[in-house]
Amino acid sequence: MKRELGTLVGVLRERARERPRHRAYAFLPRGDREDVVFDYAELDLRARAIAAWLSSRSKSGDRVLILSPSGPEFVASVFGCLYRGAVAVPAYPIDPLRMERTASRLLGIIRDAEPALALTTAASLGSVKELIRSYPELNEVQWVAAESISLDLAEDWKQPAIDADTLAILQYTSGSSAAPRGVMVSHRNILENEKIIQEAHGYSETTTFVGWIPLAHDWGLIQ
Repeated sequence: MKRELGTLVGVLRERARERPRHRAYAFLPRGDREDVVFDYAELDLRARAIAAWLSSRSKSGDRVLILSPSGPEFVASVFGCLYRGAVAVPAYPIDPLRMERTASRLLGIIRDAEPALALTTAASLGSVKELIRSYPELNEVQWVAAESISLDLAEDWKQPAIDADTLAILQYTSGSSAAPRGVMVSHRNILENEKIIQEAHGYSETTTFVGWIPLAHDWGLIQ
């Protein structure tokens, strides 16, 4: 248990045990009402299901690309990777109006990170297939819509052999002025960063955050 609590997996597992029905995330895609709400129990369930699916197709420590708009699938996918002991590699979602730039950045990330799998959304799969027609290299990665993974798989989940220094996320720069470069971020890095922010601003477990920065951006992902 001590090892588990020093990781993001341990934090979510503890929340799911102690406050299962407490709100973890709420999404307001249009800004005026909540569209999807995750409590800790549901987020834990989805993460375990995705992790179990990943376990049947990848090794611990493999990189997993996450190509998803900011929303419930993105959050569940990140935690699914962590629950697997895989490295989450967030990428900006496909922009239909800027396909060439999207493809260039995406190919740069894939060539550098060499992901074993890619998690996306059902709504994004059409754009992915369109990109593959022009860039067959993208087809070397297996793509799956995160929401298509059965929640029944959660029962097959096994606790990964990870600790605070395990690599959690490979965060890439925007690639606007040069090829995207990855920054290695461990569980410890994220938890200590969050602790500093909490102490500096006096946040507590009852604090509600509202964010608008895309989750694929480092400020949106870790804040």
